[in-house]
Amino acid sequence: MKITRKNIIDAVGLLALAVLFVWFPYKLKRPDVADHRILVATERMEGGIFDKTVILILRHNGYGAMGLVLNKPPLQKGDADWGGPVGENRYYTLHSLDVSTKKTVKIPDLQLGYTKGEAFAKEIGGMKTKPEEYIIFKGYSGWGRGQLDRELAGHRWTVIDFNRDLVFHTSPKKMWDAATRMPLAEPKKNPP
Repeated sequence: MKITRKNIIDAVGLLALAVLFVWFPYKLKRPDVADHRILVATERMEGGIFDKTVILILRHNGYGAMGLVLNKPPLQKGDADWGGPVGENRYYTLHSLDVSTKKTVKIPDLQLGYTKGEAFAKEIGGMKTKPEEYIIFKGYSGWGRGQLDRELAGHRWTVIDFNRDLVFHTSPKKMWDAATRMPLAEPKKNPP
């Protein structure tokens, strides 16, 4: 095979594409500023669906973010807590890791997990050994790529570090006030 200028240009182009396909998804999957932290709505959210809302962010990366509203009542009396406006018929059980299943998404740095699905949510009430701490939600809060970052830049939310007592042992009616008095989280340092 004769090496030509065109072959070299094609090879360099393919190499650049390969680097992008490996590097870019890695960058998108990296945890972002609110990952495994708590969002607290500011006065800029007043009057909207997230007015005085406190949300535990389960995932925040370059693809978007997902979290559970911690302090809003169920949509219907006797139902699971309202986790947010996305997938309001889907169940998410936030729980301590003393009980888990194959479907549990574990968050080791918080010593928590969440299990998707109605079966686990319904089953938990009759379990012999229940998780020490758990909350059952219907729905979740979701943000597309860059959306939460723009809302943070627009001062619609403040970010505080995860606080187990706030999440599991603070009354939903008092949670927003309690969260607004907590110190802001330090910026996360991501690897290059």
